[in-house]
This record gives sequence, C-alpha cells and structure tokens, in this order.
Amino acid sequence: MRTFDRQLRGLSVALALGALAGSARATDYFVSPSGKDTNSGTSAAQAWKTLAKVSSFDFAPGDRVLLESGAVFAGPLSLAASDSGTALAPLVITSTSIAPATIDAGSGDGLFAWNVAGVEVRNLVVLGSGAATNQGEGVFFYVDLGGGVKLDHVVLEDLDVHGFGGYGVQVGSGSASKSGFRDVTVRNLDAHANARAGMAVWGTFSASSTTWAHANLWVVDCTFRDNLGIASVTNTNTGSGIWVSDIDGATIEFCESSQNGSLCANQSGGPVGIWAFDANDVTIQHCESHHNRTGPNSLDGGGFDLDGGVTNSRMQYNFSHDNDGPGFLLAQYAGARPFGDNVVRYNVSQNDARRNGYGALDLWSGAGAAALRECELYHNTVFLAASTSPGAAAVALQTAVTNVRFYNNIFVTTGGAKLLRSVAQPGAYFQQNDYFPSGATFAIQWGGATYASLSAWRTATGQEFFGARVAGTAVDPRLFAPGTASTVGDPHQLATLTAYQLLAISPLINSALDLPLLYGIDVGANDFAVQPTPHGTRNDFGACEWQGP
Repeated sequence: MRTFDRQLRGLSVALALGALAGSARATDYFVSPSGKDTNSGTSAAQAWKTLAKVSSFDFAPGDRVLLESGAVFAGPLSLAASDSGTALAPLVITSTSIAPATIDAGSGDGLFAWNVAGVEVRNLVVLGSGAATNQGEGVFFYVDLGGGVKLDHVVLEDLDVHGFGGYGVQVGSGSASKSGFRDVTVRNLDAHANARAGMAVWGTFSASSTTWAHANLWVVDCTFRDNLGIASVTNTNTGSGIWVSDIDGATIEFCESSQNGSLCANQSGGPVGIWAFDANDVTIQHCESHHNRTGPNSLDGGGFDLDGGVTNSRMQYNFSHDNDGPGFLLAQYAGARPFGDNVVRYNVSQNDARRNGYGALDLWSGAGAAALRECELYHNTVFLAASTSPGAAAVALQTAVTNVRFYNNIFVTTGGAKLLRSVAQPGAYFQQNDYFPSGATFAIQWGGATYASLSAWRTATGQEFFGARVAGTAVDPRLFAPGTASTVGDPHQLATLTAYQLLAISPLINSALDLPLLYGIDVGANDFAVQPTPHGTRNDFGACEWQGP
C-alpha cells in the first residue's frame, strides 16, 4: 500500500484553506466536541457540537464546515439539495488543520448527500463499526431527479473510509432518465476493509439507452485494499476494489488495488481489482492491481477488466500480478449494451490467472451475449508461471470474437503453462507476437488441437502471417529478470520496474510491426515506463521499449 506523506498532505490542506480564506465566500461554520448546537457556529468560540446540527442547517455556496482536527463526531452527516454550492463557490467540509477529524458512523452511514453537488469533502476519516457489523455506506452521493439533469462538481479528497458493510464510497443514480453527476474528482482516497467494494459508481441500467447517468470522473492516487466481499450474498459479486458504470468519460490513474474479494460467494461472477462496465470512454492507466482474490466457489478475482457494455475505452501502462483471475479481462454478458472498440496496450502481467483456468489476457462472452468486437491488444508483456489451475494460459479466448487483433505482444510461460488457449474461430488475428515457453514444451491449444510449434499452428490456422510472409517469433525475448518483479506499492514509481525491460541483445528490438503506418493505429507517445516510442528505427515488442544507445 502506498503511504501518503502527511506533511505534504497537510501543506496542501493548509494552502487550500488559506486560498479559500482569501476568496469571496459566505460563512465558516465550526464544529467541536466542546461546542454547543445552540451556538452560532460562526467562530471557534461559538462552535456547534454535533453533525446532527450540521445536517439540519441549509448552507449557501462558498460556505465551509470545519470539523475540529483530531476530534471524533458521531455520524451520519447528511446533505440535501438546499446545501448545493457551485464549482466556483463549493460547499467545503473539512478539518480545521492537518490532523483529520473522524466521522464515526457506528453501524450506519458516514456521509449521505442526496441530490446535491457543488460540494467538496476533504481531509477526513470516515469510520464504520466493521465490515461484518456495519449496515451502511461510507460516503454516498446519490441522485434520483427526473429530466436527465447533471449535477456538477463533487470533490472527495484525502479521505480514509473503512469499516462499512456496504461500499466505502458510492456515486449513484436511481434515475430512469439518466440524471447523475458530472465532474467528479476522487483523489487520495484510502478505501479499505469495506464489504461490498472500496468504491462504486452506478446508475439505473437500460440496455436500450444511448446515454449515461454520469460524466467526467477522475479517480487518482487512490488505494483500494482488503475489501473482502460478503459470504452471505450470492446473487451478485462483492469484494471489488473499485468499479464504475453508467458513465461517459472516466479516468482511473495512479491507483493501487490489492487483497480484495476473498469472501465473494456469487457463482456466476466475481470481483476485480479495478474495472468498468456499461460505460463509454474509460481510461484505466498507470495503476497496480495485485493479490486480488475470489471466494472458494466464485469466479474472477482479477486485476483489471473492461466488462459488459464498455465502448471506446482503454487499459494502458498498468501492472497486474499475482491475482486469482485474469490480469486483463475483456468480457461481455447477455443483456448488456454493445461492447467494442476497446484497447489493451503497454501493460505488464506477472503470474496472474492463479485459479479457475483463466488467461493472463482473457476474453469471454457469456451465453446469449454478442461477441466481443473491434478490440486491439498490443505491446503487452505477459509472464505466466505454471499454477495448480488447469487450463491457465498467457492468453485465453474462451469464446468466439469478432475482429479482435493481437500485435507486438510478448508471451512468456514456464512450467508447461499454455501460451495460448482458444476456441477455433475466424474472428481473432495474431500478428508479430513472441511466444516463448521458457524451459518447457511449446503449447498452443486452438479448438480441439494442440500445436507443439509456432510453425505448426501458423500452417494449420493461418495465424501469424503478414500477407504472404510469416510473422511472429518463438524466441527468448531476453528480458532483464522476468518473473521476479515484486509489489511496487506506489503507482507513480511503476517506471522503476525493470524486470520486463529488454536487454540490449534482445532479438525483439526494432522488430515490431509499425502499427501507425500499416493500420493507422495511434499507439500513443510512450511505453509502460513512460519512455518515448519508438526509441530506435522501429518499435520493439512488448510493453517496454529498449532505451539503450
């Protein structure tokens, strides 16, 4: 888990308070255990005492609620539409100085905001009685207005939210008209030891809708850990780090998700560290997702996932490792909106797919669901050691796909793990990938046949051809130290991960397909290590461009 520098965090709080103090605003309201609810609240000497008083008051744009630093206040804290601020004059709820105040929710909710926006909540601990005893939510922004309206500006920053039987943080819409929130920022959130998930964004599902409830979400520098799920809930998955849905435009970056999901009991689907479904234009990047689990009889437990109904989205520059399920999953379920035009690029997966026969890169459509379509997976590096999970593979295509393409990837396995396992199909295309079964026999399973060499698979299926020329390799990529990477713990430091850098003697340097030239694919400006690409005359295989002379 990344540890935040409290001094820097405190400085940012102090600067924010100072900036607000010098700007035009309405009123500061102070809350202290030594105050009285009959006081005016407008000075430290006239502080209110309880959050019940705060909840009963109607605030104006620009007001601030300042909870005494280090103090503990019994929850819940409730906000209503009459408390709405604006993006330029938000209602701010925070602590008086560096040490955060605590909202102790007991067995109930921490902070509930109903049809209200223009709100910033900063520098607080929000505490439930424990995942097994609490029956509420940590921080919950909810809208149920008609008319398809968007409530603008919510900021949740420097929050520690834990011990809730529901979600740590929720942004939800119960509106059939797709009313929701717009411009939501969640920064420096530590959501841990909650039951259902660390964080969730959701709306009212409609398979026929062409719009989404929420828009423009930014989740950055957050940690989601030890959100284990609920063993008594069998009708849905529980125990994810973070999931987002019913949203048009979301970025999740520089976040870490770990040790989630082990109590999930749903047998038709399970938790994932970081994932999205029923969403458009989602970017998950520069994140680390690791050691996520699923229950004994449940599924998934993976690192990253673009799931049912996701379009125009991307997973890039991420490190996934040691997860029960896939490192990177593309999935579509029956009844979802269409899925397609998604990209998986410049990621590293190490020893994912520990259970249930998944691929480190895994593609799946459920019974009755439309096939995955128009997706590209390129410049990824996968290392997969053998596990006790039968069928585990570097890549698994569990069902048929439509125009899904794999380019310039490196797949390394050990101990006899399969390089590729796929149903026989015409809709997947592999060009210029490297398949290396380190210390073991080459094995690609395609349909009912298993091929012991790249050339045999190529001849039988037509894969790994570029026009009339053969493509793809089955050589040692000469990586620096494959299989040895450990938890980085700070996603801002992912570039220091050297295990999957190419050595100068690698045969894969300057030998990848030129995807912009050949297919008009915009591959981005940099690789996994945030180094410019290409470094040489052409791109290299895999996630990390060689940076030698």
